[in-house]
Amino acid sequence: MLCVSRIRSSVHDVVTLHLFNSRGPDMLVTKIEDVYEVTLPADVRQFLSYLSFGVSLGLTDTTSVLTCLGFGSYLSRLILWMLVPPVLIGAILLGCIVRLVCKCSLSCAALVDSALPLIVRLLFLLYPLIANVAFEAFSCYPPLDDTKFLIADVSIQCDLETEEYVTISATAWCAIGVYAFGLLALNAALLFRAREAIRKQKPTPLSSAIRFLYREYEPWAYWWELVSPPRANVGPSKAALRHPCSTCAQMEMLRRLVLVGVFVLMGERGSIMQIVIGTAFCAIYMLIQMQAGPHAETSDDYLANGCSFALLIFFLCCIIFKVRTLTSL
Repeated sequence: MLCVSRIRSSVHDVVTLHLFNSRGPDMLVTKIEDVYEVTLPADVRQFLSYLSFGVSLGLTDTTSVLTCLGFGSYLSRLILWMLVPPVLIGAILLGCIVRLVCKCSLSCAALVDSALPLIVRLLFLLYPLIANVAFEAFSCYPPLDDTKFLIADVSIQCDLETEEYVTISATAWCAIGVYAFGLLALNAALLFRAREAIRKQKPTPLSSAIRFLYREYEPWAYWWELVSPPRANVGPSKAALRHPCSTCAQMEMLRRLVLVGVFVLMGERGSIMQIVIGTAFCAIYMLIQMQAGPHAETSDDYLANGCSFALLIFFLCCIIFKVRTLTSL
């Protein structure tokens, strides 16, 4: 039984590590071609299509199914994605309540302990998918006869003077506010609330419920210590030798939001400047990550740094592809 428990724990560690360290860069590279309008070689494009299916668990390749169900328009698809998390969260809460009632142990603490871990994992899985769909509302084809059309739905004009596009923009901003920035703020608030239990390593129902967000990192690496010096009473450990940083789950969420979300709205889409700024952001992020080294295991730091370095190299290659396309070399 002890061996089985250790194997189960190891498998859980690997899965969690993949979600935080690999799934982020993997999902980023699958969106770079669309966000930065880079023409990649056919072999690379085919590989990224397979990678996109893997990291998104096939959830993004549902357009044809939604069309058959009457949700073919972009606005219908966006609203449907926005409704998925509340419905699933409601189902989780209902299931947990029923289970606790059957055990005659229903209480607020028990409900938080059983439901919150599942909800945090669910939102972590769905939020990048919803955010990507929402930011598609601002990705338009170059003007054709002074008219731009939405890439996600060519039947829609990208014109704020049309009522349809005004509705789409407002809905997209709502989704971005709730699921992109809102979830980032929610996780930060949960970590702040449980900061003392995390730092002192004295679990509470809340800190245990959100352990998924910080379990791979040093106890001192919670978000509000980003610019604070290390505490003197940490002791002669790995933590005392490094400058604290924000929780990397939060940093990873922020990186994804900026690179494939915010940069859609910055400057001229598809320009050299856009991808150069994205490359600079990747380099700055990697520098902060290497200096902080917040993971509990050094091998995890190596893996995270390797993923960030690979993403930086990919951006540099994209600059070359962009220059080659613009100069027709």
